[in-house]
Amino acid sequence: MEKPLKTSKIQRRASQRYRDKLTPEQRAYNSAKSASRTFARKHAKSQEDILEIVKIYLQENPNAEKDFQKLWQELTNNLS
Repeated sequence: MEKPLKTSKIQRRASQRYRDKLTPEQRAYNSAKSASRTFARKHAKSQEDILEIVKIYLQENPNAEKDFQKLWQELTNNLS
C-alpha cells in the first residue's frame, strides 16, 4: 500500500522544474549546504563537532576571510 503524498502535483512539478534549471555545480552546492545544516541542527553532539567543522573551513577553504580567522581564535580562547 502506497503512502499518500503530502505535496500537491503542481508543487512537485514546480520543484522539479526548479531543480532542472540548476547546473550540476549548483545542485551539489545546495545538497552540501543542506547536509551541513542538518548535521548542525540534529546530529552534532557537542561544541567540538561544530568547532571541528569551522576549523576545517578556516584551514582548507580559500574563501575563509582573515576577519573570520580572528573570530575563530577568540572563540577557541574563550571556550578553553
